[in-house]
Amino acid sequence: MSTGPLPLLVFPNPTPIRRETGTPIPPTLHIPGGPRQGQRLTPRFQALQDALEARRLELQPAVANDDPDLVVVFETVGTIKDFISTAQRIVGMEWLTGMLDVEFAPDEDFYHTDDHDRALKGKLFLVGTNRQALNELVRLWTRYQEDRSVNLGAGLSAWKQLFDHLRDVRFWGPEDRLDASLRHIWEERLAHDAQSIRFEVEAWCFQSRIKNEQAAEEVRAVVRAMNGRMLSERLIAEISYHGFLVDVPAAGVQLLLNDARSPLLMSERVMFLRPQGQSYSVGIDVEARFPDTPPPPTHSFGPPIVALLDGLPMENHRRLQGRVQIEDPDGWAADYQVHERLHGTTMASLIVWGDLDSGSMALPNPIYVRPILRPDGVLPLDGESREERTPDDRLLIDVIHEAVRRMFEQSPTVTPSAPTVKVINLSVGDGTRPFNGALSPWARLIDWLAHRYRVLFVVSTGNRADDLMLEVPRGTLSDATPAARESAAMSALLKADGHRRLISPAESINALTVGASYNDDANFAGVPTRYTLFPERGIAPYSSIGPGYRRSVKPDILLPGGRGLYGERPLSPPEATEVTGYWRTPRAPGQRTAVPGDAGDTAFTRGTSNAAALATRGAALAHSVIEELRAANAAVLPSHFDAVLIKALLAHGARWHDLGHPILTARPDVDHWHAQKRLVSRYIGYGTANISRALTCTEQRATLLGVGQLRNERALEFRVPLPEGLNARVVMRRLTVTLAWLSPVNPRHSHYRTARLWVDLPDDPLRLDRVDVEARQARLGTLQHEIFEGGGAVPIVADQDLVLRVNCLADAGPLTEPVDFALCVSLEVAEGIDVPIYQQIRERVQQRIAVAPAAS
Repeated sequence: MSTGPLPLLVFPNPTPIRRETGTPIPPTLHIPGGPRQGQRLTPRFQALQDALEARRLELQPAVANDDPDLVVVFETVGTIKDFISTAQRIVGMEWLTGMLDVEFAPDEDFYHTDDHDRALKGKLFLVGTNRQALNELVRLWTRYQEDRSVNLGAGLSAWKQLFDHLRDVRFWGPEDRLDASLRHIWEERLAHDAQSIRFEVEAWCFQSRIKNEQAAEEVRAVVRAMNGRMLSERLIAEISYHGFLVDVPAAGVQLLLNDARSPLLMSERVMFLRPQGQSYSVGIDVEARFPDTPPPPTHSFGPPIVALLDGLPMENHRRLQGRVQIEDPDGWAADYQVHERLHGTTMASLIVWGDLDSGSMALPNPIYVRPILRPDGVLPLDGESREERTPDDRLLIDVIHEAVRRMFEQSPTVTPSAPTVKVINLSVGDGTRPFNGALSPWARLIDWLAHRYRVLFVVSTGNRADDLMLEVPRGTLSDATPAARESAAMSALLKADGHRRLISPAESINALTVGASYNDDANFAGVPTRYTLFPERGIAPYSSIGPGYRRSVKPDILLPGGRGLYGERPLSPPEATEVTGYWRTPRAPGQRTAVPGDAGDTAFTRGTSNAAALATRGAALAHSVIEELRAANAAVLPSHFDAVLIKALLAHGARWHDLGHPILTARPDVDHWHAQKRLVSRYIGYGTANISRALTCTEQRATLLGVGQLRNERALEFRVPLPEGLNARVVMRRLTVTLAWLSPVNPRHSHYRTARLWVDLPDDPLRLDRVDVEARQARLGTLQHEIFEGGGAVPIVADQDLVLRVNCLADAGPLTEPVDFALCVSLEVAEGIDVPIYQQIRERVQQRIAVAPAAS
């Protein structure tokens, strides 16, 4: 019997079957009846007509068009089907977006019949309208009020559903365009005597080219009237984005704060005003560097599989020499001093080598590097390092869009710069855009690019390293046991989690979002009066938390991000102890990486950026495994499935282990199993990933890979041969199932994810129970990862299979093309148990592949 790692197996061709339909859940929502809705909403519809007429008269002296386009907001509770096509059947009405899911407090009209206190789920539908369309809308409402059974006309039946579930209807206004968080940012900047402020204007993205041109001209004109400057603009219709970066004098910004009727806030073309989207890196203090042992004399070869969009690395560092391919089309290197190239150097080092204290070997292929960060401002005379930032004169989304297109698209004068890349690392984020339920433009861009180019983005969750107030008396921390300190720290962390949401673009549904676990390979003996506070291999206190869009699992996985030390603040109150983290120190603990300086300098760093870089390194290793499997049979695992295969393999080794216990202990008020699972998943997603485990098999663990394409209303069936050695054995069995895909997106639909895929077990001969993530939440994104366990004796007969069915449904409008997916399935028993799982599965799989027809 082999004792070493064994290669992964490949599923035989799956079988097309009818998809699983599922059982609908009966509704529990109480909605008001027709008379009550009429009493509530008729005045609101009248207010819409009055407001439109007032706006028409206000604009009449200035513009020839006396029929302005306004945006109507429909606030609904419950589910509305087929509303997009229905809304667009009214002449003059344009569907803009089903903006986001929202929650409403129950009231006397809307509530759950089984729980009157439970929050209500609703949506905001945003629709462009003019006078003609609004008159038609009011006419439909009036007819429906007169007779709820009335036929409103061909294709208009969904208006009846909307009227039943309508909570409020109003126009989009100044309060929607300028929110409280941006007000606060501007007030702080003005208080510090800012001469001008740069911010983003996001306009409505219309389906009409002419309307978009008119919107652009109106925004330009308003900004000019404020004595402002237009710095950058970009229209990307595929993600419904039309944005402008502007620079406005302080007086103009003050006017926006003081007067809700200022032209920019009153412009019907404007959707939002946003802080300027920028990403920046937090460096480390430079008081120490640690020399490195010379790396082994190996060299990179072949084309790059991994791309790094980050800062410019120190190319001649001996850990990176010959291992990075840098493209700098903007010529930033000329103003990028070597000692300033920190973030790109550390990220490249982690991708190529991993934690230098781990003893890992370098990746065989070079990595492609495109700088998107550059030093901010003029180089100081004292030689101090400048902060690495994305450009302040371009839209952040434009920087990313151009960089990725440059990698894959050909023009008459330029060839693609990195067409072989399968994975793009983004260990950066926009700190001005914590996820609030609505997808950021950056996340939408990544989702679209991932599907368009069949490339996997690996994104960090972002860091939020706050000081903590521990409920232990001042001066007693040094005498407390490590367990007591960890318990107090975890309680303090969970009390302060309201502002630790994912940082854009970590909410991207197609990206693999990586959070940090609190571990590294440093040999750390400890420092007096400094404490790690959190358990090693537990959750990292700086790692931002989920959930993701529509409450999907985010982060997807955790990987090591490095530990840091905490120290007591001197002015803590007597009854508590305030502690602060030392995250920028180059000393241990942490992950040792290459840093700028002498060619062999290293330092200790930490953060979710590090975790994402390790995931990207794992992606490159996964690709090598896939290539080896492909070399054995060229018809198996075609290369256009590489991104989804890598995504599935990176998550396949993830487990919760006991990470949820300290989280739940700190929140005893969360006592329902469903809420407990949702709480734990906010912090750890699918758990800590063991990538090396997912890339190999053992005699007691067999992992099978499968790929396929599915259209709407279709399904494929995969069969796992059951080893007869399990027959009637009382032995713990574990089944791990991972399904990954890259969905096309519909940014105008609230569901957004066009392709909904899921895998289920129609029958379970192994009698297993689901562990870790809650089943419904696991199906809300583009990565479903589930673990099943059981230990009782079960009968297994000859040639018996475990059947898994992968299903596909359109989720956000028409699904016009087949969707690529990858499926990873592992069956295992504990190591050392005399059940030859791998051997018995491999024999039957090889028999089926030998007689199966070649894949088309």
